[in-house]
Amino acid sequence: NSTSVTFADGLHVGAQVKFTTSVINSASYGNAFQISYTPPFTDSVATSVGAKLAQYVSVKDFGAVGDGVTDDTAAINRALYQLYCVQSNSQIRRSLFFPAGTYLITNTIKVPPYCLLYGEGPDSSIINFAPATWTSTVSYAADILVKSGSNYYRSLGTVPAGTLLSNTTYWTLSALPDYIVQTANNAQQTGANIPLATPPQSIEIQNIKFQTTEIMDGFLVEDAANCAFVGVNIQGPLTTADLDTSVDDVAAVRWASTASLICNHITFENCVLSGFTFGTATEQQLQSITFSNCKFDTLYQGAYLGGASPVLGGATGVR
Repeated sequence: NSTSVTFADGLHVGAQVKFTTSVINSASYGNAFQISYTPPFTDSVATSVGAKLAQYVSVKDFGAVGDGVTDDTAAINRALYQLYCVQSNSQIRRSLFFPAGTYLITNTIKVPPYCLLYGEGPDSSIINFAPATWTSTVSYAADILVKSGSNYYRSLGTVPAGTLLSNTTYWTLSALPDYIVQTANNAQQTGANIPLATPPQSIEIQNIKFQTTEIMDGFLVEDAANCAFVGVNIQGPLTTADLDTSVDDVAAVRWASTASLICNHITFENCVLSGFTFGTATEQQLQSITFSNCKFDTLYQGAYLGGASPVLGGATGVR
């Protein structure tokens, strides 16, 4: 009951399909339906289409939607964890693609070492931190941040429509996260837990916009080394009318170092930092930080380095 058919796609790629009649009829293909792929190059090696597709990873493979409405926080963090935190070889650099779309998030994205994230351009691939204004007329998934007045609440599970914020079975009062995105170790731990595993290093992010509707920092580069950000836009909600004072004290790029893990060799190339109090601000010790061909726009101050209490000498070698 087994038949093989060879066909071409009309250009140059040959493929072979092998199927079992009974399996096809039952509409349960399993491992019986296999397609081989032969690259159109001299001395190339055939592989399966499944293996070929596995070389390309999209955030949508992990459940992200990118419609600007569905909360994609869990899907994005799950993709980062599966690709970069559970590999037996931590230096397997699987690029994670963000197809054009707006990826709504309501919690911080934690970027582990050795990862490369890329999109289709900062005006096309957008990660948008934007908690919805709470209403009782709709249901909510678990771990969703909403706001009501000046307060934020996070769902503890799936919330049925009609459930009030005062119902502590479903809702808990929550603080606004500090950052849209931050670097993490290879267990997606941050802060004092970073030294417990491989610290942030060799991270690349390309052609993506991070934006927020809330008064919060954009990107925290924490205990990181040898990272590059190219064509990345970090956009906050502040306008020219807000920026005659530093009272909001939020930065597009914030930094954190320790004596043993100093942020060093970090490059921002062709990036745009806008809508925050500061483009970049820190009192932390830094080494060899470069902003090249970047645009600092709609800010109270572009770069604020050192501050009132510089840590271990503060920022050095910043260009």
